[in-house]
Amino acid sequence: MALGVGAAALYYGARGEAGMGHAAAQNSAGQAEEMAMAGEQVVDPARAGVRVGFNAGPTAPAPGQPVRLAYNVSDAETGRAITDLPVDHERPMHLILVSRDLGRFQHIHPQLGADGAYAVTAEFPRAGQYTLYAEFVRDGRKVLDRRELTIGGTDGPVANLAPDLSAKTVGGITVALAAPPAVKAGEESELTFTLTRDGEPVRDLRPYLGAAAHVAVVSEQGGEFAHTHGEAAGAGHEQEGPTMGHEHAATTGLGPEIGFHHTFPAHGLYKVWGQFQTSDGEVITADFVVRAE
Repeated sequence: MALGVGAAALYYGARGEAGMGHAAAQNSAGQAEEMAMAGEQVVDPARAGVRVGFNAGPTAPAPGQPVRLAYNVSDAETGRAITDLPVDHERPMHLILVSRDLGRFQHIHPQLGADGAYAVTAEFPRAGQYTLYAEFVRDGRKVLDRRELTIGGTDGPVANLAPDLSAKTVGGITVALAAPPAVKAGEESELTFTLTRDGEPVRDLRPYLGAAAHVAVVSEQGGEFAHTHGEAAGAGHEQEGPTMGHEHAATTGLGPEIGFHHTFPAHGLYKVWGQFQTSDGEVITADFVVRAE
């Protein structure tokens, strides 16, 4: 089930340093890992030379309660606040929230406030642990900050996935996902969404945040995360820098087929969320489960 509205591929498996007070938010630590995929370098904050402070208020959030999520980005060497993050896919920061059981998903966007923090308010409908993946650009590289936030004082259930490529109908639009007969771990695969309405092809999709689609991929255990973009079928590999993705999407008439290329890093099951914008501006989210062999 998808919540809310929903980006560069990065895999990030470390769970690290202890929490941020009662909010039980944890900053990913361990060794910095840098990978170049789809023309982008993706790094953790330490490798990018920045520090990311985080605050969730209230400090002990309950299910259904509005929670302000605030990020303070600063230069690691000088401590100077960084308040000029460049726009990437129409926003300075993208924040993807995923529940521990992978049943809840949101893609939201912190904005710079008068206090110098990039902040957004979210609601978490169920108690449990959520992983927060915040992305922004610094010096031409995509930076990922990963944290965990506990809602209602419990970690909640873990994911228990099964392969699922069945079509999903959201807002009157049916989304199907076609994958190769065998998706091989470590090898690039081409996957294609097809969107229909009442059995007829949908051809009037609009770009969503500068792309034909936004796609998030999380492994069953939550150790691997990727955020990439869809492209109009037949367009070939999307070539974009970290601040230029919005320049490559058509402005009208997207669909019915939108594809994306992705390399699943290891054997196992992966939850895949695809997000699309309809002609009337509604953002729909459809989720699937892919097995990598």
